Amino acid sequence: MKDRVNILLAWLAGGSLAILLSFPVSAQEAARSRIPAPAAHRATKGKPSVSAHGVPGGKAKAPAPERKSSASGQAVPVPGLNPNDPGFETTISTSQKEEQVFRDESLLQRQGLTGRWNGFRDRMEEHGVTIESVYTSESAHSFGGGIYNKKGTKYYDKLAFAIKLDTELARMWDGGTLFIYAIRNQGGNSTILFDNLQVASTILAPNQLLIHEAWYEQNFADGKVSLLAGLYGINSEFYVSDYASLFINTSFDFGPEIVVNVPTSIYPRIGFGARIRVEPIKGNYMLLGIFDGNPATRAISTKDGAMVIGEIGHYWDGGSYKAGYWKHTARKQFDGTVFNNDYGYYLSVDQRLIHFDHGGTIGLFAQGGYVPPARNEITGFFTVGLRFHGLIPTRHEDDFGIAFTSARTHRSPENLIEITYRVELTRWLSIQPSFQMVQNPGGDPTYATNRVGFLRLQVTL
Repeated sequence: MKDRVNILLAWLAGGSLAILLSFPVSAQEAARSRIPAPAAHRATKGKPSVSAHGVPGGKAKAPAPERKSSASGQAVPVPGLNPNDPGFETTISTSQKEEQVFRDESLLQRQGLTGRWNGFRDRMEEHGVTIESVYTSESAHSFGGGIYNKKGTKYYDKLAFAIKLDTELARMWDGGTLFIYAIRNQGGNSTILFDNLQVASTILAPNQLLIHEAWYEQNFADGKVSLLAGLYGINSEFYVSDYASLFINTSFDFGPEIVVNVPTSIYPRIGFGARIRVEPIKGNYMLLGIFDGNPATRAISTKDGAMVIGEIGHYWDGGSYKAGYWKHTARKQFDGTVFNNDYGYYLSVDQRLIHFDHGGTIGLFAQGGYVPPARNEITGFFTVGLRFHGLIPTRHEDDFGIAFTSARTHRSPENLIEITYRVELTRWLSIQPSFQMVQNPGGDPTYATNRVGFLRLQVTL
């Protein structure tokens, strides 16, 4: 019992220290932050490794249905067995630990800008506590066109902080994970520059400071079954393409035929949800989730209905195939007609095409979604793209991508092309220029093509 109390105290102390380091926000600033209505997002979807969208988690080189909340950082090796004296445990010497810490403190080699905190992070990770903080900013410039036909530049950013507790490493019980994820957004929405159905950036959000995710997961049967509940984003696991996560536009994060048509638990404000995952055979899984029908309120109400979604999939080292069905049970009115619910289907494919000897890869992704046209503004969605990882032999972690999306409407399809290149300058710093061209903004062919350039900066703290 005493060990568990000490571990919990260390976890709380580490969380408090990390918050102080990561959120230099005055009380007055926090009071001025407001909580927004929901908007389409993306962020994971998402280094040493963070996702392309500033959400702590690993960048997937080989697609697999993993959440984007995986831990970053590398712990000092845990005690092991001395091969020269079988049966007796040996611990790492102080000099070895100091060597590990100071080697990691090299500015260009460390995994995060703030380093290992003089070994504090390593000690926390040995006891099951992982702390991450990621800062992401963007400068976006509209070259004109779109609904407002405006030219201009907008700057906005997002600061994310995550803490994860592994109950097994913390010597509490086996198979449990507690995850808390807070965000701070500044810069506000930029709809006057690019007000498209497919929202231009995955970090765009009104000014806010809030707990974005807070959930607990319990694994059973050696990980073949897991239950998760809490504040939880639907796109953490459902309808995910790992290859598409490189891109900045939100359509590559979660299908707009869902986000635009019904309230969805997605960035920048998610609601309560629960899901069960079953993987009886390695590489073959089933997901079933239920989410609050109106995540903006974070108050479960029968009048808001519920979002129910199911997915089956198969994944392997070179890709994944997924198929899903969703249903929103709230009553809905569209074009003068009232419907008892809304629903749709989707498919998602990741396929590695080429694996070069130097480690580079070329991957193809494609996604598509169907909804009944009579009750929805967006009547269907399709995307296809290519992602080139480490294509240049001397740039092993860089990514280049080109992709096309089409969101069909009752007037004309809103078509989008995005070209992007992510440069990893160090293990904790990357820059990503991107260019988007949107035809028929808002599904209206009378509007001029919208052209927007982005420069994203991402720092793992």
